[in-house]
Amino acid sequence: MIHAAVSLTVWLFGAGLAWGQAAAVQSGEHDGYTRLVLPIGSERDWDVGGEGEIRRITFTPDVPVLDLSSVFDRASRNRLADIALADELTLSLACDCELRLFRYRDRFLVVDIVDAEPGPPAGTEDPALTDTSTGTGAELPILPNPFGARQMTLDIAQDAASPLRTGPEQDRQLDQAANLLAEQLARASSAGLLEVAPMQPLSAADPTPSIGTEPGEPAPADDHVATEEGSHPTVEDEQTAAAPEPGLALRAETAFDLSRHARDDPAPIERPLSCAPGTELDISSWASGTGFEQEIGWLRARLYDERDQLVPEAAVDLAQYYIYHGFGAEAVFWLGQVQDAPPALMSMALYLTDAEGPVFSEIETTAACSSTEILWRYLDNPDGPAPGEEETRLLLRAFASLPRGLRDILGPRLVRKFLADDRTASAQEVRNALLRGDRLSDTEQFLVDMDVAQTPDPETTRVNLEEVMRSDTRNVPEAMRRYLALHREDGSVVGPERLTVADALLRETGGRPEPGTLWHETLLAHAAAGNLGRALELAALATDPDIEQGILSDLFAQHAANADLAGLVLLATARADQWDQDRATAPLRQEIARRFLEAGLQELAFRVAPPGVPIDPPETVPTDTPAESGLASAWRRGDWSAVAGMPAGPHAEFAGLVATLPADGTPAPSIQDLTVVSRTVSDSAATRALVETILNSPPTISVPD
Repeated sequence: MIHAAVSLTVWLFGAGLAWGQAAAVQSGEHDGYTRLVLPIGSERDWDVGGEGEIRRITFTPDVPVLDLSSVFDRASRNRLADIALADELTLSLACDCELRLFRYRDRFLVVDIVDAEPGPPAGTEDPALTDTSTGTGAELPILPNPFGARQMTLDIAQDAASPLRTGPEQDRQLDQAANLLAEQLARASSAGLLEVAPMQPLSAADPTPSIGTEPGEPAPADDHVATEEGSHPTVEDEQTAAAPEPGLALRAETAFDLSRHARDDPAPIERPLSCAPGTELDISSWASGTGFEQEIGWLRARLYDERDQLVPEAAVDLAQYYIYHGFGAEAVFWLGQVQDAPPALMSMALYLTDAEGPVFSEIETTAACSSTEILWRYLDNPDGPAPGEEETRLLLRAFASLPRGLRDILGPRLVRKFLADDRTASAQEVRNALLRGDRLSDTEQFLVDMDVAQTPDPETTRVNLEEVMRSDTRNVPEAMRRYLALHREDGSVVGPERLTVADALLRETGGRPEPGTLWHETLLAHAAAGNLGRALELAALATDPDIEQGILSDLFAQHAANADLAGLVLLATARADQWDQDRATAPLRQEIARRFLEAGLQELAFRVAPPGVPIDPPETVPTDTPAESGLASAWRRGDWSAVAGMPAGPHAEFAGLVATLPADGTPAPSIQDLTVVSRTVSDSAATRALVETILNSPPTISVPD
């Protein structure tokens, strides 16, 4: 009895979890329609009611528990104004739209809110264009359309039998003949009578399978997307195409026909709704985990059959084994030998090779994707939306199910992706898992700790980064990037030796001109060190206009923050006209223009100042005393006698020397005494030092101590 009660309690608890867990409704905005994906399960059917702006979707047998909180994260309110769930799902439309519903993968209901077809409003026809009568009332003749007329017809009897007519019997005969010919070629090749053609595979002479349908196989249906009044076909039914009818494999066209085809609009290419079916990607089952060398020999031995032909299934198994152990290039090679290799496997292999750009194909929603593929797609999409709470938990579970080698490879990347999406707690959890595994090298673990702010003071961090650059050649570019970023954050200048090493690393690694990369940090480090010419050379490598404008803003902001007026003048002279005006940079432009006005550089100030924002010169408050004003006036007039009589320090001393010079410009007599010559040279050196002093400082009144 107790056992039954416990079992009932556990069952009710599990059922409560199942009932209380709400499935998220995913959405997407597209050109011409807004799409909703509802996980309703395979046991439910639906019905659409309502009219006008209010549409209601009822479900049978009951209403599923749906989470509507994230519907408007990716969909605007241009077509769907609101959505609510009670006894039925209520859609409040904001347009004159129609609903199109269809089932996807048995478990999902797809609701498309489609814009109405545009049509000419009633009564807008131009009578001058529609009236075909003449001034006398007679009808104008209707001219033939040359584009619609057939240009040439062949006089062939309709019942004439085609000599190349094909059918099921002819297909079987052709396949049989092709197989016999392939066997004869194989025997001749094994006997040494034939050689394989250069640059051709051994399977080049194999027969190709017949394209026609087998007898008795039903022709695929050409169903349409279900609307509110129609039935509910699946997406697979939509995508099924009718088999081509047998006939002459000839295409006779003229240039006139090609010109007609050129006027046809190209068919739009739509992204798949979700991941391809059958891609569970259970990576843990792709190897036994006993070690790389334990199974590689057996897998390679299965690659070719007795005819030395590649076995596609064995090549895929070997590629999966390489992916399991983190060897992307090898997996890419073997998948490339297989026709129609699984796209998910090829994308995973390319991602492990650090290929540029996203390698996974775009899809509308990850609702039908496995957790493993969602994890790889999340890492591959740097600009994707931040995950929600439920998706974050799914990503962590998928990461924990990976083999140890892949966890060590993908773990640091997942930490940085979580931090970029403001998922600090999840990044810390992945970092702790890597630390407990104790398989990363000291330098790799140090870089991960630095990402999650688990490092000591900046000076110790700088020393550790220098040690990484000396001891770990694989992580030198990343360590150099962090080293330069640390100096930039501290406002310190990087030495010329390190800048030379950074330039060499850029040439070796081919650093991409993108924000946050080694290229970005090296550029700013050169600018901070006064090498503005080298910084502008690196900036010229950016081909994206947005990146180019961003780096110019960073350069101006860095020079403004460092109070480097000379650098600002040079940068504004070289790039002020190429720096686009926008609202984000207006405060920075205003501050730089104000500093140029303070320095008396009105022309540069006008070139940098944001349009429509007045830049007033700073008010100068007179602080000179009457004595200082008199000294400045006498100095400007050249009244050396007056300046010599004032307590003006070196300026008074210099004025006294000038006052003793002969007024008529009579040259001094020649001096023969060496003692006088030596004293004159000493006086000349003292006079040069005095002149340098007065040139570097304005005349001021000396206050006695």
